[in-house]
Amino acid sequence: MNKITSLLLLFLLLSLEAIAQQKITITGTVIDTNTKQELPFVTIAIKDINNSILTGAISNDYGDFEISNLEVGNYNIEFSFVGYQTLSQKIVAGGLNTNFYLGKIALVPSQEALSEVTVIAQKSALNTNLSKKSFKLKDNVAQSGGSVLDAMKTLPGVAFDQDGKVVLRGSDKVIILINGKQSSLTGFGNQKGLGTIPASNIENIEIINNPSAKYDANGFAGIINLIYKKEKQTGFNGEVGLTSGTGVFTKRRDDTPTELGSFSLNPKLIPSVNLNYRTKQLNYFLTSEFILQEGLPNNEFTTRNFDNGRNLVSQVPENRRQFRSIINGGVDWEIDNKNSITISGLYDREKHIDTSHVA
Repeated sequence: MNKITSLLLLFLLLSLEAIAQQKITITGTVIDTNTKQELPFVTIAIKDINNSILTGAISNDYGDFEISNLEVGNYNIEFSFVGYQTLSQKIVAGGLNTNFYLGKIALVPSQEALSEVTVIAQKSALNTNLSKKSFKLKDNVAQSGGSVLDAMKTLPGVAFDQDGKVVLRGSDKVIILINGKQSSLTGFGNQKGLGTIPASNIENIEIINNPSAKYDANGFAGIINLIYKKEKQTGFNGEVGLTSGTGVFTKRRDDTPTELGSFSLNPKLIPSVNLNYRTKQLNYFLTSEFILQEGLPNNEFTTRNFDNGRNLVSQVPENRRQFRSIINGGVDWEIDNKNSITISGLYDREKHIDTSHVA
């Protein structure tokens, strides 16, 4: 082997080693094919011939990207971006060129035909702000039946004392309003009328713990405002309802062994009628509710123990048959969206028969 051949072989080996040690760099700019605007945050993935991801990059705010330190070889470059079709491009790096500038890569927006788009939103059942809490009864299954009194017993912060009065923050000085107005049906310190209002007629219950001067509530513990559902459909409409109950199933003590005694059950029947006739600005309304009930308001037991060992147990039950009728009617005049005048009248009559005896 002469010197020329040896030099050629040495040069060839050095060239091969230099090629094997070379690194390539890929650069370019991603744009929109229609607007020609640069696309930022496009994902560029470098894959081998087996479609395995080796490395990648993300385009900057101007759509430019740079991927360096790649070995010599064959690669697939994949460009993907939300709302655009994925684009693939092949390059062959043999070592003669180490810088690959791909120029402007144009991505085509993806187009999908949508026949219909439905957006569904649900309002929260509880709405809280600095002045009041509002509870929505429409979507609350647990409060959909029964009376307003039953619904209020499930509200946080509302309690009832032994006499059935509403208690807020430990005080029974509570005013109950209907649509922001005072009503003789639920007067101050007397909320017995709540048991005759169906919960299905109420849209919201607002609890105002700190009433403003608007309500003239000096010294009150709070205000509960019952918001009735509003009917915007013109013409005649109405509803008829019937609520029944059996009362208690057990007694505190068994009745004394006589033919007298107290009611075993306390059935309750509440029929109601709600009628409306609405024009563009006037709404005539008539609401009537009746309650028929057998109750046991008092059932007193007394035990006397004598010195001779004789014991005497007596019972004083008060069986009550009660009938109550409530008729409320009037007219609403809606002057505009924020002002209205209501003229209404309320007839409330209660009759009960008490039968008391000593057994």
